[in-house]
Amino acid sequence: MTVPDHCSASVPTGTLEITGEDISLVLPAGCEDLMVEVYLGGRRIWTTRTSRGWWGADGRWHLPWPAAMRPRLVGTGDVRVEVGPRGDRVLVEGVAVTLGGSDEPLELNHPADGSPQVINKWGRVAKSFEDKDDGFFDALLSSTREIADFLRDECGIEAFLHCGSLLGPVRDGDLIPNDDDSDLAYLSVCTNPTDIALESYRIERALSAAGYDFVRHSTGHIQVMFSGRSMIDRYYVDIFTCFEVSGWFYATAHAHEPMDSMRVHPLGTMEVRGHELPVPADPSTIFVAMYGPGWATPDPSYQYETPPQVARRYYWWQNHFDAHREDWEDFWRCNSSLASDPRPSDFALWAAERLTDGAGVYEMGCGDGLTACHLAADRPVLASDYARPALMLARERAERADVDVRFFQSNQYSTRQTSHALHEAASLGGPVDVVVENLFDGMHFLGWDGTMRVMRHLLGLGGAALVGVGGGCHGHDLAADEPRGDRFWNPQEFADRLDRFGMRIDSVEIVDPQGPSPRHRYLIRKARP
Repeated sequence: MTVPDHCSASVPTGTLEITGEDISLVLPAGCEDLMVEVYLGGRRIWTTRTSRGWWGADGRWHLPWPAAMRPRLVGTGDVRVEVGPRGDRVLVEGVAVTLGGSDEPLELNHPADGSPQVINKWGRVAKSFEDKDDGFFDALLSSTREIADFLRDECGIEAFLHCGSLLGPVRDGDLIPNDDDSDLAYLSVCTNPTDIALESYRIERALSAAGYDFVRHSTGHIQVMFSGRSMIDRYYVDIFTCFEVSGWFYATAHAHEPMDSMRVHPLGTMEVRGHELPVPADPSTIFVAMYGPGWATPDPSYQYETPPQVARRYYWWQNHFDAHREDWEDFWRCNSSLASDPRPSDFALWAAERLTDGAGVYEMGCGDGLTACHLAADRPVLASDYARPALMLARERAERADVDVRFFQSNQYSTRQTSHALHEAASLGGPVDVVVENLFDGMHFLGWDGTMRVMRHLLGLGGAALVGVGGGCHGHDLAADEPRGDRFWNPQEFADRLDRFGMRIDSVEIVDPQGPSPRHRYLIRKARP
């Protein structure tokens, strides 16, 4: 092996250890910031850097597996770790491992269709371009052109290739192999954060009217989905908002550059795999803003590093509607078999006994519809979730059970969508009972207020709220791959927040209080007009 001048060559071999928690080995001294590539069964699944790990007291370097990867580390196979630039590795170590006591193949493939997956730059398990054929790229780029044309013709928005979809063709002459989507952006004509957000919602309404399936990540990011097999998106096209505020250019929740250094308009075109696509006037100005001055040198381990003050501006100007959503979508894609169990959970049975006579039911965070379908036996039920695979499973469950439940997508982090949920709930007529299980204890704090507002409004019609926290789906203990979210349950904080919204706890029951996963069940009513 070749060792760079700044690294020590006295490195023992055979030190690689793999567990379900981390990768560890002995590294050369002085190699604190080198590229690391992890291979599973001979296929690259992860590219990162040594600086993202840590050194233990025993001198070993440790690299924790991303949280999304840990539940997938079950089986027997070969793991190889390569440290250093490609073609000039400092260290290559491989080992055969058995994890989770299983002799099944240790692989990273999509559970639903077997397609290869990788760990992306966000630490998520996702698809990449590395195994795709020409037909896939032709469809992806055709859809990209379609969305760019739609934005121009229907919204008056001049969109252009952005992020990796622009960087690869300009720098390398092709798409980046470890990318996984197509990116478009536009430069807003507005310079006030509120107007910028309203402009994005105008685009959303146009997409909705045209029948596109999309997910809103923030007020500056819409993702247009193109479906593949059941519950799996074949690919998606991002639409990012670039904008100027007070002389500064902002883009993709990261970039922050003086506006007078940017050259976005007039747009040009560039051919990518036979498709003519719009590009900025000078793409290099975008690359410097996004990736820094070293953008021309490929770095598969690159991750965004956003200054805190810039992150705060994006967070409060454009909000964030995506907390844990992708985790839940992955969970339901990988655990669709849960939806085949027709038996009601203990929580569903508990809630059914306490429903208000003659009341309809609205369940927020319904998952695969187990509780909603059970409660629909003798009353109208409305149910929502923000995870699209969960809603697909819920509709299938209702069809099998031959019950009438109206499911729709709603995001508790979005005031617009919770307001729409109230409009939907009005169709139930009369009093409405609100059912919420495993939502508050797994929700980012930004979602609490929107959920509380819905409860307060509907409880004013004479119903009650039945809330369950603790444990996992269907009343089981929390599964290894079930998203934890922000799970730290503070009963006093919950009671205080209810009081602030004019609600009170009528009764509370604690199931298995001394066990590993105690469950709280609350009956809540409106405290005052």
